Amino acid sequence: MNWINEPGRVFVARRGRSELTTTILGEAQVRDLVERMLKTTGRRVDLSTPFVDAMLPDGSRLHVVIPDITRRHWSVNIRKFVLSANTLDELVMLGTVTDQAARFLEAAIVAGLNVIVAGGTQAGKTTLLNCLAGAIPAKERVVTCEEVFELQLGLPDVVAMQTRQPNLEGTGEIRLRRLVKEALRMRPDRLLGREIGTRRTSCGLTAGLRVSPLNFGATNCPGSLLCGRLRVLAECIVCWAPPTRVASPREGRWSHRKRECSRHRPWGHAARVDDRDRRL
Repeated sequence: MNWINEPGRVFVARRGRSELTTTILGEAQVRDLVERMLKTTGRRVDLSTPFVDAMLPDGSRLHVVIPDITRRHWSVNIRKFVLSANTLDELVMLGTVTDQAARFLEAAIVAGLNVIVAGGTQAGKTTLLNCLAGAIPAKERVVTCEEVFELQLGLPDVVAMQTRQPNLEGTGEIRLRRLVKEALRMRPDRLLGREIGTRRTSCGLTAGLRVSPLNFGATNCPGSLLCGRLRVLAECIVCWAPPTRVASPREGRWSHRKRECSRHRPWGHAARVDDRDRRL
């Protein structure tokens, strides 16, 4: 991963640790670099759209923030997606997950259970989701919904979709909720979502499954969710779960919502250890 905090401070991440490079750029050079990278993506960054998130031709992910959202300089982040594993067996070899956990997750995917993958930033959620998708039977049709293309599925029947920003006239925006709706019309056997939707919950977590395919009646839906702690994840999914019927006075609304969350099983929480290794 590389990032620019200001023209004279260009960083690179090596083996999980950031290093300040000797590269020095000018303000105009940084802007020209961003414009050249965005040219092939169909996305833009300006005063009306001060953020941009895009995938570069080599698969890297570009994120840019400009003033006055930042204090003074353009903030540029380029994350190279290095797929260190393609299967759950390879995760076992890397020490990310135990063999017993890998067999359990594989059986859950084959059985068609709904799976939530959660973890902090750079914890390895996308890699884990790719490995879980590797257990999907080849005969099944898969549709993915993402803000920016990152999933790399080696399956024969896959349709990948990503969101789109509004144009200069403020029209043409395609949000994740629309992608999920259209995906269900494609009759998928599996629907994979990455950080679908955002909403601040009462316990402070950004719940990434607010427009979950489950709300539309779909099943077999692995998905990823940004969350730093597993306990907070469990509490906030309970807070967020939408009730589908009126709970009886005897059981109470809280216990009813807990039961509604039982369909989100199993949960997998990814974390970074010592800034380098990933563990599930």
